[in-house]
Amino acid sequence: MSFAWPWQYSFPPFFTLQPNGETRQKQLAAWCALALAYSRRQRLPAMTLREAQDSPLFANPRLQSIL
Repeated sequence: MSFAWPWQYSFPPFFTLQPNGETRQKQLAAWCALALAYSRRQRLPAMTLREAQDSPLFANPRLQSIL
């Protein structure tokens, strides 16, 4: 199944933990929303750490970024 990545996924700072507390809260909320949307679309009720490491959810090759 294809997944439409949100704009944040192509934004390099999205893959870097933000130092400002308020910004970090927004970043983590965006990551939660992304993970839930991706899991629903891919019909993944759960994901092991190993699966997460290999998932495109946490790695953007275009940005050469891995969470």
